[in-house]
Amino acid sequence: MIKKMIAILMTMGMLLSGTVFADQITAGNQQGTRPPCPNGGFHPRPHQGHPGDLGKYLHDNMLVEALSEITGQSAETIKTALETQHPEALMETYGVDSEAFRTLMDAKTVTMAEKAASCGLITQEQAAEIAEKVAARAAASETAN
Repeated sequence: MIKKMIAILMTMGMLLSGTVFADQITAGNQQGTRPPCPNGGFHPRPHQGHPGDLGKYLHDNMLVEALSEITGQSAETIKTALETQHPEALMETYGVDSEAFRTLMDAKTVTMAEKAASCGLITQEQAAEIAEKVAARAAASETAN
């Protein structure tokens, strides 16, 4: 009986602490993603070897590449700037048109999906689905403007 009570109390404690800390992680962040760095940077914590890091690395690298292409700055300059500035602030600093940036990121996403399919990392159907979703979002964005 005591073992059951200890297990129940421990479970309740973990649930409560998870709820408390989950609220702190997303506080003030409408999208439910990780909170911004106190200094406004883009990388609030170092990567810790999570399986989802592959997508994160790919996205971050595409972001740096796109901003580098649009601004004419080196990728290293952009990476350094992103350590202290959010991408939106960096885009504002360099006068980057958000629609041009989004179009370039969309193209890079579709290209990355095609490369992943050609390597066998995803299927051709999955690559096509990604391309369709990107096109649909872009079309919805155009009609909203």
